[in-house]
Amino acid sequence: MLTHIAFFLCITCLNIASIVDTAQVVDQMLSKKINGGTAAISFQSASYVGAASPTAMPKMTDPDGNNDWDNNEEWNTNNHKIFMLSDYWEIIRWDQAVCMGEEHDPVNDDNDDDYGNDNDDNCIPFQDTSNNSSWFLTAGYILSAAIFLPMCLKDLKENTLFQIIGFLVLLVLSLQFIVAFIMNGIDISNVSLWGDDWSNLFGVCLFNFAVVLAIPAWLYEKKPSVNVVTAINGSSLMSFVLYVLVGSLGAMTMHNVSDNMLQSMMTGEFGEVTEISSMTFAFFIIGLGIPLFSVLTRLNLTGSGLCSEFKANLLAVYLPWGTAWMFYSGGSTSSLLGWGGIFFTSIIAFLAPLLVALHSVSAIDSDGSVSVYGNFVLTKRQQILSLYGLLIFSVVSIVLAVVGELYQN
Repeated sequence: MLTHIAFFLCITCLNIASIVDTAQVVDQMLSKKINGGTAAISFQSASYVGAASPTAMPKMTDPDGNNDWDNNEEWNTNNHKIFMLSDYWEIIRWDQAVCMGEEHDPVNDDNDDDYGNDNDDNCIPFQDTSNNSSWFLTAGYILSAAIFLPMCLKDLKENTLFQIIGFLVLLVLSLQFIVAFIMNGIDISNVSLWGDDWSNLFGVCLFNFAVVLAIPAWLYEKKPSVNVVTAINGSSLMSFVLYVLVGSLGAMTMHNVSDNMLQSMMTGEFGEVTEISSMTFAFFIIGLGIPLFSVLTRLNLTGSGLCSEFKANLLAVYLPWGTAWMFYSGGSTSSLLGWGGIFFTSIIAFLAPLLVALHSVSAIDSDGSVSVYGNFVLTKRQQILSLYGLLIFSVVSIVLAVVGELYQN
């Protein structure tokens, strides 16, 4: 039961994070295409009510060009148009054209804008108005739900076509990024061999290996003719190469790259093709992971006999989509989500599989159905020693990830 609970919480954390990331990308797309930008319904608690008066703000130009103030309309410090519905509810407009992050060159300029603000992550929709007492239901979130929520209700085989499309998009866009970076010029001085901040390194690596969670369901659904070792090793190697090429070339191209490199690429400084490609990449690659996470959670709940399909859909599909909008803005909730992801991913993707493998190798003399070591033949003692080595390495990595999270906070 504890394993099922940990698996459910792990997948739910990953799913909520993916939903929020996808909604932010869709909001950026809407902001590019709709005059006045995207919109959101904002709810503020009693501890943080109302918006600041325009008279108290720095002098700015009304994007309408007439500097007038309509009834119930105000402007905050980042030109978000606000229509007050009540003391607690309001409609906010966010336009990337007036986002501070788009007023600087991510390739050559410094991080700070004219107001002294760090621009690295400023171009994230509604983030500069976020606080611990505000929640946002955005247009991008609603549109994402309309597209991806129906896919979450399908089974793994019905989602196969979408996963194939996502794979092809990954290959094509990764190649486009590599070509764009090379054409814009590579400067090795933009990166160092070791870097100066390792606080997020191990945490990010742990999340990237969350693919382990999908392997049991894939083993259940795959054709008997598929070679497990070849498929897993080949896909892992290809992912590693793409990570290194896109990440290193992007860092060498952009002088002040954002923590989320796609945010820097979405500013349009690398051309319209790269801007559209970066948005498409985030939408397809991250967005198509949402149905996969929902399917895995439902399979775990129904396959174990814990829930009926209806209740499993409530927990695996409607619960993440019904609550993820509350994590859209920054604050303590985002920190809680990060800690939950690190904790449960560590258990389900690393510690639990290794402990189960140790128990199986120690208690059972026969080999499993999958040749884990390929053409190498290991004795039982060698297998146990190798598993202990992996377990120690995993524990050290998890501890370093926790330390990095504490250091960052």
